[in-house]
Amino acid sequence: MITRVIFIVIMAVGLGAPLSLVMLEVTADPIAAWQAIERSTPSFIRTVLLSSLVPLLSLFPSVALASSLRRCHPLVRLIGIVLCSIPLFLNLLVVIIAWMLILEPRGLVAVMWSTLGLCGSPPQLLFTPIATVLAMVYVVTPVMALMILQAMMRTDAFMLEAAKLLAVPPVVRFVLVELGSVAPTIIASILAGYLISLNLYLIPEYLTGPELTTLGFLIQQNVLQSFNITRASAQSLMLVAAAVAPVLIALWVERALRR
Repeated sequence: MITRVIFIVIMAVGLGAPLSLVMLEVTADPIAAWQAIERSTPSFIRTVLLSSLVPLLSLFPSVALASSLRRCHPLVRLIGIVLCSIPLFLNLLVVIIAWMLILEPRGLVAVMWSTLGLCGSPPQLLFTPIATVLAMVYVVTPVMALMILQAMMRTDAFMLEAAKLLAVPPVVRFVLVELGSVAPTIIASILAGYLISLNLYLIPEYLTGPELTTLGFLIQQNVLQSFNITRASAQSLMLVAAAVAPVLIALWVERALRR
């Protein structure tokens, strides 16, 4: 009971108070707020689509990495976890600069292209949507992999042994037993990747450009450059809706499955 009360108080102070201030700003000039919502709709759709694509693309490497680490020696697994954690501690601008150096015309991609003796000139990936997706997958994959690894470590070893004794093919055993037992965590990791991607608005702006401007960057511009707080507040509500809606849907699906 006490834990619930503390949780409600924290949510009310940490989330309810800021949202109330934003709502007051929007209701103070509803016409301007509605116009901001209409103008920001393309960026909103772009943000949701990009944030949905990134965790889906990160799912395969996350599962492969988590499964590989689960089978490793504990020391090797610990080293792998530490290496997976490095991107989580890097400043986002450091990540952006690193991918700029990798994807620039004389960067690592171009060097590898020449080293392998491939025909033609190396692909120009910098300032394209591919650069944004690569960098965002790089940020999101470690989080998803660590979440899935933690769940895999709790998988019942007797189920895996029983599947082996029943001569279940390795692929079927991996999909039905290993992945099946961590399916809720996989869904949660996809949701976490989506929420993280919503906040990576600097990556599309620096690695792709204005054609991939997301809602978060528009909010930053309205707050820091044009000082249009009403427009920024309306866009913030759109971003909150984009973040909260999948969580509510996931909770509803989970409750429906339990019934």
